[in-house]
Amino acid sequence: MLYRGRTSDRNKGLDDELFAHRATDWKSFLNRIYAMDRGRDHVGFKIFEQHGRHIVTHLVAEKPIKKIFLYRPNLLAAYASLLSAKTTGVWGSKQRSTAKPDQKPLFVAEDFERFHDRRVAFYQRHIKQAATSGQKTFAIDYDELNEPVRLMNLLAFIGASSRLTKRREEATRPPSKNILGRFENREEAERYLEEKSLMHWAYEGELSLEPLGRSAESEEI
Repeated sequence: MLYRGRTSDRNKGLDDELFAHRATDWKSFLNRIYAMDRGRDHVGFKIFEQHGRHIVTHLVAEKPIKKIFLYRPNLLAAYASLLSAKTTGVWGSKQRSTAKPDQKPLFVAEDFERFHDRRVAFYQRHIKQAATSGQKTFAIDYDELNEPVRLMNLLAFIGASSRLTKRREEATRPPSKNILGRFENREEAERYLEEKSLMHWAYEGELSLEPLGRSAESEEI
């Protein structure tokens, strides 16, 4: 677990404490997270279904908690990232970008389809849960994470100041990725995409509202 607080707070003792709370007493886990506010008005965290399905269900049902659904439309890219993490043993995207596995993972159609259907069902279930209970949610795509306009909308949604002074350069990803090249059997993966009319998943880009005709840095917003 990565706590984005002061450097002194990012230690193994805190990791162990939070892991233990999450595994044994999820209500204490939530209370502990909210108490780590450092005087800020807004406290939040990212959670995946595998961290505890009952926790996710509870969070979605809690109306006072605002929900942001982060979704990666290119599910082949998400599948490749999962396989890469399992291969390297490194789950952080930044750290994994420097890890070089001895062999690229294999694309397996049946395995990918199971992954795809589980991921889609997860989002369908919880987005519907929030919508039917009359909650307003904010959905943002993975490729929109560095687009200032979308981030301004997100900040306004949670009630924070929506003024951005600069782009977070450290979070910037390459503008385009060849997803097929991440598989050992890329030809098999490509044939699958062609058969399913999913060739738009062969590459993954990033949303940008900047003109193509100039390379100057983005204006401050």
